[in-house]
Amino acid sequence: MKSVQENCSSSTASEMIDLEDQRKMSVFGRDKNVQVDWKDLTVTAEVKQANAGCCSKQTETKTILSGCTGSAKSGEIMAVMGSSGAGKSTFMNALTHRNVETLTIKGSINVAGAALKDDISKISAYIQQDDHFVGALSVREHLDFHADLRLSKESAQTRKETVDRILKIIGLDEIQNTIIGVPGLNKTISGGEMKRLSIAAEILTDPPIIFADEPTSGLDSHLALTVVKTLKALAANGTTVLCTIHQPSSEIFNEFDSLLLLTMGRTAFCGPPANASSFFAEVGAPVPANFNPADHFIREISKFKDLETGTSDRDTNETRIGQICDKYNDSKYASAMKNELIASNSGDKMKLMIKASKKFRPNPFYAFWKVLMRGMIAQYRDKTLAAIKIVQNLGVALIIGLIYLRPARPVQPYDSNDVFNSNGALFAYVCSFSFNYMFLVVFTFPRMAIILRREYYSGLYQLWTAIMADMLALVPFTILMPLLYAAITYFMVGLNPAAGSFFLQWLTLFQIAFCATGYGYLISALSPSVEAANAIASPLMLPMLIFGGFFLQSDTVPKYFIWIKYLSWFYYGSENLYSAQWENLGYCNTEFSDENTANSVVANADNAKCEEFYGAGTEYFSGDSVLKRFGYEPDNIERNIGIMFALGIGFRFIGYLILSFKYRSKA
Repeated sequence: MKSVQENCSSSTASEMIDLEDQRKMSVFGRDKNVQVDWKDLTVTAEVKQANAGCCSKQTETKTILSGCTGSAKSGEIMAVMGSSGAGKSTFMNALTHRNVETLTIKGSINVAGAALKDDISKISAYIQQDDHFVGALSVREHLDFHADLRLSKESAQTRKETVDRILKIIGLDEIQNTIIGVPGLNKTISGGEMKRLSIAAEILTDPPIIFADEPTSGLDSHLALTVVKTLKALAANGTTVLCTIHQPSSEIFNEFDSLLLLTMGRTAFCGPPANASSFFAEVGAPVPANFNPADHFIREISKFKDLETGTSDRDTNETRIGQICDKYNDSKYASAMKNELIASNSGDKMKLMIKASKKFRPNPFYAFWKVLMRGMIAQYRDKTLAAIKIVQNLGVALIIGLIYLRPARPVQPYDSNDVFNSNGALFAYVCSFSFNYMFLVVFTFPRMAIILRREYYSGLYQLWTAIMADMLALVPFTILMPLLYAAITYFMVGLNPAAGSFFLQWLTLFQIAFCATGYGYLISALSPSVEAANAIASPLMLPMLIFGGFFLQSDTVPKYFIWIKYLSWFYYGSENLYSAQWENLGYCNTEFSDENTANSVVANADNAKCEEFYGAGTEYFSGDSVLKRFGYEPDNIERNIGIMFALGIGFRFIGYLILSFKYRSKA
C-alpha cells in the first residue's frame, strides 16, 4: 500500500509536463540536439562449448546482435523491446560502452555523426535497473551529494537552485527530508520514489542523452506510468532518451515516440509505434482490436509464441521471425529510417560537448571530502546500528572483565594464578579485538560494490577517494572504543597499575583494531560477495592467530612459516600488551619448585612480602620470566608500534590494488 506521501508525489509527477519549470530543464544552456545512430551493429562473444569438459578451454562464437541498424532522435523517447534473450541488454551495453570487455563489437555507433566509444559516458546518463543508495542519507542529501560532485565548478547557490528545481520537476520535493532507508533493514521510501530519485541524480547536469535500463521494473502500473512520464518530459525538452522496457501497459506504450523491436539479436522494427502497427499488418499479423500493441508485438516476435497451447515448434517460429526481420529490412520503413542516419563526420560538435563536460569533473580532494562526509553520516547517523556496535564492544569488555575479575588488592602482589589469568585476559583482548574489527569491515566492498562501480564509472570521484574516505570514516570509532574497552577491563582484571602501562595498552588495542580492519578491507576487496567474504574471513584469520605467540612459542616457529609470524599483528600486539604488563612488575611464585631458580630476583623485601601473603618458601619472580616463556622482549615495543602501523597501511594498500585491478575497466 502506498503512503500518503507517495500518492501526493506521484500526482505531482504525473503533472510534470505542465510545470513551468519544465521549460527550464536545460540548466546550463546546452545544445542538446543529439541523435544516436547505429549501423550494421554486430556483437559476438566467445562462450564455452556446451559439450566441453569442465577443464576444457574450447569455445565457440555466439552472435548476440546481428546487423542491427537504427536511430534514436533528439527530443524523443525510444522504447527498446523484445522477449527474453533478444539482445536488449547487450544492445544497451554496446551503445553505452559498458560491460563490453568480453564482447566483440562490429559496425558503427555514432552520436551526431561522431564515433565516441568510452567518451559517450561524458555526455550521457545511465539509469540502471536496480536502485541502490546510501540508505542513511535523506533524499535531499543524496541529490546535494551528486550536485556537489557533478556541478562542483558551479557556485553553491547554483547547485542549490538546481537541486530545488530537479526535486520539483521529478516530484520529490515533498519528501526531500525523508531518509532513503535500506530495503530489508529499515523503513524506506517507495519503489517509485527510488526510481525517480535515480533519475533525478542523473539529470542534474542536463545530459543530452539518457539511457534507462528497465526503468519500470518492479513498479505497479501507476508508478511505472509516472516514471515514463518523467522520461517523456525530459525528452520533450530536447534530450534523447532510450530505455529498455518489459511488458508496458497500453497507456505507457502510447507515451513512446519511437520503438525498437529486437528478436534473436536482429531488428524486427525501428521507427514510430504507429508505423509498427502498419508494418505488422502488412506481414499478416495485424494488431487485434482493443489489444495492447506492445503485447502483440512481443508475442509475434517470440520464439515460443504458441507455447501455452502445447504446439510450439521452435524451428518454425524462428523461421517465421527471420522472415519478419527480412521483410522489415526490405520495407519502406527501414529505408526511411536509414535515410535519416547522420553521415559520419569529424565530431567537432561532440568534441566541444566533451570538453564542456570537463567542467563538471570535481577536484579529487574536494570529492574526497564529500565522500568522507557521506561516509561519516552512513557510519554514525543510524543510532540503532551505532548502538549495536558500541554494545558489542563494551559488552565483550564486560564479559572479559567478569571472567578474569581480580578484586582490588593494591598491597597484595600477584600470585601464579594471577599471572595465568592476566595472560589469558591479554590474549583475549587481542582475539576479541581482531575478530570484532575484522568483521566490522569485511563486508564493506561487496555491499558497496554496486554504488562504488556506478559512481566511479560515472566519473564522480577517483577510486582511491571512495576507499580512503570509507576507511577514515571508521577512525573515530577505532580510537574511542579501545579507550573505553581498556578503561573497563583494565581495572576489572587488575592489570599493571602504572599509568604508562595503561596508555601503552590502549595504543596497542588501537593498533590491533587498525591492523584487523586493514586485514578486513583486504579480504573484503578479494571477495566477490558478502557470502564469499563470510566464508573466507575466519580461515584467513586463523594463521594470524596461531602465530601470535600464545599457541605456538614465537622462537619455535618453523622456518617455512616464519613469514606468517611477521605478518601477524597478533604477535606484535601480544608482545606489546605482555611487555606493558610485565616489564616492571613481578609476581610471587606460589607453584615454586627447584627448577629455574635463576629467574628469581633475590630481593629480601619482595620475598618477605610474598611469604607474608602466600606462606614460607614463596619467592618473588620478575616479570621477565613471564615474557621469556613466550619469547617476548620489552625492547621490541617501539619496533612493534612501527610495524603494526605499517601492517595496517600495507593491508589497506593491497586491498586498494586488488580493487584497482577489479575496476581497471568498465566491467
